[in-house]
Amino acid sequence: MHRSGCYGFCPIYEVEVTEQGVVTFNGHRFVEKTGKHHSKVTPNQFQKLVAFVKQMNFFKLQDRYRYEQDGCTTWWSDNPTVDIIVTRGSKKKHVSYYYGCKGPSVATQIDALSKAIDKVTGTSAWIGNGGIPPPPPKSSVKRTQTR
Repeated sequence: MHRSGCYGFCPIYEVEVTEQGVVTFNGHRFVEKTGKHHSKVTPNQFQKLVAFVKQMNFFKLQDRYRYEQDGCTTWWSDNPTVDIIVTRGSKKKHVSYYYGCKGPSVATQIDALSKAIDKVTGTSAWIGNGGIPPPPPKSSVKRTQTR
């Protein structure tokens, strides 16, 4: 899976998980840890992703959901794109979804799959706060108004 940038601080990265459970994260921008990082998932975690892909008939989806001709009834600019590539045996399917594309009923399923991939692979460990510094702590000083 690859997540692209947006107008703002959207994390830009790729994450791959293999059938053997090997996870490779490659952070580019707006992530706390850039470059390649590795971890593992259990066979059970990998099978959850496989079940999700089967349930949503991933291999029957369109290749892209980006423009009006792809089923977008409304189009908003400056949003990120998620590209999900699934390989099963000799079959390979690439689905690209632009989050500014509103209208396709499958959009919520693609978003849910991308979030499931993030959760199972643990990308939050590398993304963190997206490289954005946390806001300063709220002051406990009470201010009063004088006249």
